[in-house]
This record gives sequence, structure tokens and C-alpha cells, in this order.
Amino acid sequence: CEPCGATDVLPFILAGVGAAVGVVVMTVAINRDVMMQTRASVSILILLALTFNCAQTLNVFESLSMAWVEPITSIMAAVTLLSFDIQVLRLGCLPLSSHPAVTFALRQCIAPLGVPFVLFTLAIKKYRKPETIIAVDLMNTIGTLYQIFFMAIIVSAVGPFVCYSHPDGVAQSMVDMPAILCFNSALHSSMAAIGIVSLLIVPLPFLAMSTFAIYKYPVFVANNVARDAWFRLQSFRYMFFRFAPTRYYYAVVLLFRGLVLCMIPVVVRRDAGLQIFCTSTLITAFSFIPMVLLPWRVYALNIIDAGLGAVMSTVLLLGAMAQHATISEGTVRGLCLAATIGAFLFVVASLCIMLYIKLRPTPHYDYFVCHHKADAAAQSRYLKLVIQSKQPACRVFIDSDDLTDLDVLFDIVRCKLSTLLVYLTQATLTRPWCAGEICIAHTSGRVEVVPIRTSSFVPPTEEQLDNLRAYVCIEGWSLSSYGIELSGVALAFRSLCEGEADMVRMSSESPLRAEIKRVVAQILARKTGRRSPFAVVDASSARPGCIIVSVDPLDSEACAAGEIISMLMLGKVMGFMSEGIFITTHERGDLAQADRTVGQATSSARAVVVVCSARTLACEVQLAMIVSAVGAAAAVRGPAVIPVNLPSFAFPSDEFYRHAMLRSVFRDHHEDAIRSIRLFFFRISVYFPIHAAEKVLVAQCDSMLDRVPRESMTQRDPGLDRVPCGESNAPAWDGSDSMEEEAFTL
Repeated sequence: CEPCGATDVLPFILAGVGAAVGVVVMTVAINRDVMMQTRASVSILILLALTFNCAQTLNVFESLSMAWVEPITSIMAAVTLLSFDIQVLRLGCLPLSSHPAVTFALRQCIAPLGVPFVLFTLAIKKYRKPETIIAVDLMNTIGTLYQIFFMAIIVSAVGPFVCYSHPDGVAQSMVDMPAILCFNSALHSSMAAIGIVSLLIVPLPFLAMSTFAIYKYPVFVANNVARDAWFRLQSFRYMFFRFAPTRYYYAVVLLFRGLVLCMIPVVVRRDAGLQIFCTSTLITAFSFIPMVLLPWRVYALNIIDAGLGAVMSTVLLLGAMAQHATISEGTVRGLCLAATIGAFLFVVASLCIMLYIKLRPTPHYDYFVCHHKADAAAQSRYLKLVIQSKQPACRVFIDSDDLTDLDVLFDIVRCKLSTLLVYLTQATLTRPWCAGEICIAHTSGRVEVVPIRTSSFVPPTEEQLDNLRAYVCIEGWSLSSYGIELSGVALAFRSLCEGEADMVRMSSESPLRAEIKRVVAQILARKTGRRSPFAVVDASSARPGCIIVSVDPLDSEACAAGEIISMLMLGKVMGFMSEGIFITTHERGDLAQADRTVGQATSSARAVVVVCSARTLACEVQLAMIVSAVGAAAAVRGPAVIPVNLPSFAFPSDEFYRHAMLRSVFRDHHEDAIRSIRLFFFRISVYFPIHAAEKVLVAQCDSMLDRVPRESMTQRDPGLDRVPCGESNAPAWDGSDSMEEEAFTL
């Protein structure tokens, strides 16, 4: 002990002021708009957090039964404040009690004392920006601070339980306060009680709340339009925004890692060697995890995190070497036996798993649709949905649903497939992945190959088959790296094109729906042995209160997209309507009859979904549907009008509205028609990426359903789905097409 001087109070004052300023600065930085934070800013914040984590890990090292050497000793002394050790501030020189229990209690209050400074800062922010939600920012700030200093809070609370043995091997003293005997005095008992209460009040509830937030995160994201879900998501954003979306749970992993690391010197008190072994094993394991999971939003931070873990493990090893730490022979024997048995069981379990996968490859698919996305993304998706609607037990694979690794794709064809459906369009055989899938299926001999030939397919010539390097677009690809040779591809292509008897042909003269269903009937008949005709549901007019889906009948992808939308929406609309979903197709014929049918259908519909594709702006019947729907929507009980644009659609320019086609189609009413078309494109369109995974398409269909009125004959306020256009009736138009209404009836 040294006598207190006049300036001995200064360190405590400076530390208090610095801590207060630090809390204020961090409160401001934490509550910046996440959307506007650059990757560089996020990287700096995460790197600072990782640095704090390393400093707190050194505090845990100091609690081990080890005698550290320079310069580690000085570094540990410099970062001791991060574990809230206020003894270095000479607290006994303050006009407070120098009782150890009081000092320990004050140490536990440091973390909660930061809350008033946070509230003060947020109150000023609320005064300057009234839109600030203090509850959200308070939760986010306190959560971030507690997450950063979580290990320090744990180390501070478990201090009374971290003890070292005396040379006699009987008595023990606290590492932080060697003058206090462990488990042998009333003073130690009171400090232990304070530590337990501190654990139950601050770190453990925070850990439980964080785990609950991670568990509820998918619900928060799915329902983020609801105010309650949005409030919770914003309150807990400190748990998520630093990590990749698929690794949102990693914050809790780090918290449990810190808890286990802090508890090692508590559980293992007497054996220094065992302490070093457990600590090193834990740190080394968590050095590999960032490189496997890649949890951080910025890739470089995963490397930095793994590197810092390796550095900490090295520091621990060097410290053990410097003091010649020993471990009992019995402990070594037990650890070696456990490691040997664990390694043996791991190898045996791995071999068993690999053998099981070899003998029973899963998941097994009944059909795999091989197609060219640019030509047939929607058609292949519709083909899959029709097969599953007729045979719900069938598993159908499309690479868009799970395209993460080409090797995995080829492995599905190699050993997890029964039938490969090759949807032959103009450029299917020129795609390298299609060539690889066809070659593997042909070579295996176990996979049935069913070619589906569309009208645009042209078989390759012998010259092209002899020069596949020019025919197949292999720029940037190397099929040989997957064991696929072009000679084998040529044999597979010849077998595919020569098998006329097994080829399923599609006609361009029939509607796409009828052709797809006929093709599905033939495909399923191969499995069942029955060849029954496929029934096509038909309707001459839409029912009042139904949903109408308008597509361009001359665009196969647009027709398929309309069918996909109808099938994905059908099961969900049954909860509030029974009128059905009708898809309009038009064949050249009586345009006057089509005009009457369009006007009657849209005026009584619940909603009109217009699928805009490449040639929509040149399709007279779709333009008539748009004009009629917008006119009907202006009525008090008019339908909701929902624009849907495919990737091939380009929104109209001013030149389109001056085109002579509109004048020739709508004649005397062309000005009203142009105004209605403009109002239609003022609405928010739903993007429907036909090449995307099925879950994306389901989400987009759900957004369409959100705009469908639940009651068809009640008054609805004008809004997003209805824009007044001045006229309640659609303008007339001339032509000679007839419209055929086809429906999925409920």
C-alpha cells in the first residue's frame, strides 16, 4: 500500500469522463442510418469490435493460473480497464469505503451506469430530430454496447470464483484480490453473492433476449410490413446488420463462445495445463469457423477474424512455453484417450455417412427439366408445376431452384434422377450445362432421356456435331474438368436427335396450355403405362368476381408465365373467393366479339392482372384489356388493376403514345385509350423474374395477392390499385379477333 497523494484522484476522474464521452460517441455512431453506411464504415466498426474482443480475451488469459512475462504483462495491464477493473484507478483514495466488497459492487455497476448517458444522448437527438424513436435506438445502443463488452461483464462478475492454489495445495486466493481467501471467509461469500446477482441481472438476461431475437428473426423479416415486427427488427438490428443475411445467427454463436471462454478458469481452477488446453482448443476451433461459414458481411473480415484467433492461440502457447506449464499425467492420459477415440469415431461416422449417400443418394428426383433459360424459363417452370399438380408425389428439379454448384447439378443427373426431360428450343443444345447433363444421362444408362421438341428447335447437322467446340458455347467453360469429353457429347446428341419414336413434339398451332398438358400426359403415361387424353378446362366467359390474367397469346413465355401465376395464386385465393382465376388467350378472328367479351369480363372482375411481355405494346387484345380494365377500375366497385412485367418487357416511351397503331386500333377513342394506357403504367408494377427460383416467384405472387380485394362487390377507396381516368366505360376498338377464356376453376 502507498499513501494517497493530491493527484491520485485524477485517474478516476479522467477515466469517468473518458467513459462518458465514449458512450456518447458510440451512441451517435451506432444509431446512424444503416442503409447509408458504406461497406468501409461497416468494416471499420466490425474491426474495432474484433479488437475489443481480443483485448477481453487477454483479460481471460490473465485469469488463468499462469505467470506471464513481458511484454504480455504490460499489455494485459493496459487493457485491464476493459474488464472494469477499477482498482488500477486507486479507488481507495476517493472519499468512499475501501472495503473490497464495496469496490467489487461498484465494479458491477459500471455497465448499467452507461444507460443514463445513452438516454441523455438520445434525448438530444429526439429534440433535434423529432422522428427519432427513443425506444428503438435505446435497445439498439445498449444491445451493441453489451455485445461488445459481454466478455468483460462476465469476467468481472465471475471474479470471486477465479482462484489459484497456494503452495500448500490446500488454501486458495482470488486472482484479482490475493488477500481474500476463496470459499473460506464471509467477505468472499458476500462477493460471490454479488457476482451471482450481477450475472442474473445483466449478462444472462441479455444472452437469453439475444437468443430469442435470433429465433424470431425469420418472423420479423417475413412480417416486416407490420409495425410490431418492424419495431422489433429495428430494435434488434445490432444482432444482424454486421453479418451476411444467411448467417444472421452468428451473433449468438459469438456470445456463447465468450461465455464458455470466461467460464474455463472458473470450472478448471487447479490444473494450469488443462486450462491452457481447453482455452487453446476453443480459440482454435473458432478460428476455423469464420472461414467455413463466412459470417461477416465483408469477406476480408472473415480472414481477419480467423487470423486474430490464430494470434491469440499463439500467444497462449508462447505463454505456456515461457513458464513451463505442467499438466498431470492422469489428465494427459485421459485427454489422449479421448482424442484417439474421438478421431476413430469421427472417421467411422464419416465413412458410414459417405457409404449411405453412395447407396441411397438423396434427395431423389423423378424428373429433371433441362432447358435454356433465355428461351424457356417460364415454360419449363410451368411444365414442372403441371407435373406436380397431376402427380403431387413427384419431385421435379429445375436448376434455377438450387443452382449453387455445377458439379452438384451434374451429380443430380448422375445418381439422383429417374428421367431427364430435355426441353428442346432453338439454343438448348448450345448451352454447356445442357450438353453436360444430356451426356451424363446418356452415358449412365440408368436415366431415361425424354426429348420435348418445340417448333423452334433445329437439330444440329453432322458438320456441327463433328465440330462441337464451335457449336457449343464453351467460352469460359471447361466440361473436361468435370470428366465430360466432347466426343461423348456428340454421341449423346446423336442418340437424342435420332430417337424420333421417344421424342415428344409440341405444336405451335395449339394454345400453350393444351400442349403442355398433352406433353405431361404423355410423360406420365410412360410411368403408368396408360395413355389417356388430358382434359383441358375451358370457359367461354369469366365469372363475375373472378381474377383475370391477361397475356400475349403469341408469346409462349408470356403464356407460361400467366399459367404459373394462376397456379401459384390458386391455392391461396380459396380462402376468400370461389369465383376462380381465368387466363385470357386470343386467336385471330372476330375483334368485335373480343371487344364485347373484354368489356364484360373486366367490368365484373375482382382484379385484372396484365402480364406485360416483349410484344405487349404491339398486341391489340392486350392493349384493349388494359384500356377496358383501367376504365372499369374508375367505377366505385371496379376491379383492381395489377401490372406485372416480365424481364423481356420494356416500358413505353413517349414515341409509343404517338404511334399510328393506337389511332388505327382505337380510332375515334384513341385519346381516351392513350390516357388509360398512361394511367395503367403509372401504377406500381410487380416484377416477375421467370428465370428465378420458385420461392422468388411465390413471393411475387403473394405481392399480387396483397392487391386483390377480399370482397368483390364492396366499395373500395381509390388507391394504388385504382386510378381515376375520367371515364367509367372503356373506349371501343375495332378488329377481327375472338377471345377465348380459359380458367382454372376452383
